[in-house]
Order: sequence, then C-alpha cells, then structure tokens
Amino acid sequence: MVPMTPRKMAHRIRLRKPWQRYDETVSRDDQRMVAISRAQATRVDVPDCLADDDGPAGVDRIHRAVYQRQFHRPSGIELGQRVLLEVGEVVGEIVQIRVNTFAVSAVDDGHANPSTAGGGSSLRLDLSGRLADHNELEIELESTLDAEGRPRLVGGVNLWILESE
Repeated sequence: MVPMTPRKMAHRIRLRKPWQRYDETVSRDDQRMVAISRAQATRVDVPDCLADDDGPAGVDRIHRAVYQRQFHRPSGIELGQRVLLEVGEVVGEIVQIRVNTFAVSAVDDGHANPSTAGGGSSLRLDLSGRLADHNELEIELESTLDAEGRPRLVGGVNLWILESE
C-alpha cells in the first residue's frame, strides 16, 4: 500500500446542519414575478428530503426555496490550497449561489448543474480568496415543470480543501 502524501490529500467539511429554508410560491403576472406566499424560515438538515408539496409548478406559478447557512472559515488553510464548495443533487434548478452576498460561479471541471434529482451530478464552486472569518452561504432554487414537488437540496453540501496543482 502506497501512503498518501499531503499533496494528494483532500479534506471534506460537510455542511449538514443547521440550515434555514424559506419556501415561496411566485405567480407570473405579465412577465413580472409576484410573490403569492412566503413561509417562515424552517430549520432543516441537508440533504433535505422532506416531500412536502402544495401542487406542481406550472406556466402560471413556480416554487422557490432559499437555503441559508452560516459557517466559519476553515482553519489551517495554507498558501496554495483551494477551497471548493460542492453542491449535490437538487430537485428543481439552482438559480443563484451567494457567499456573503456575492454571487459565485461554477468551476469548469466537467460537473453539470445538479438540477433534477437522480442525475448523480454535483456543482463545484471555487471559494478560494472569497471567505471571511464568518460566512453566510445562500442557495436559491426554483421549481421546473418536470420536477416533482418543491425545489429541495436532496444531495450533500460540502467544502473541500484541496492542494493547488
């Protein structure tokens, strides 16, 4: 057995709980989005596999879910290491991901948008240089016409600390 050297190791931090989820139903009204209802924050764990539903999305209305979680900057990050956010499978599609109110975009590593559960894909975002000591992560999802139920984070959300190549 060949021992792993530090350059080949990756460290994963699971962002399982606590999360706050805000559910919203939005009506399409002459190209504008008008909120029909917004629920109080619900404390959830991720993966969030609860199957609550109040009907399918359609051409006249869509469902949104916003997940929020606070976390500290991982300690011990050294010069040359990268921090990636990995978002697992979702029901619906990802509208936006924000860290500390700034939108982040995907790393081009061959991973697809993990929309619609069952595809087994994940989305990876490079957070290197974007983290403060205290951080807030926000993931906004929206229902799609082919999704069953409300949008949900049904896969894990992780931080990965990697050596740069």
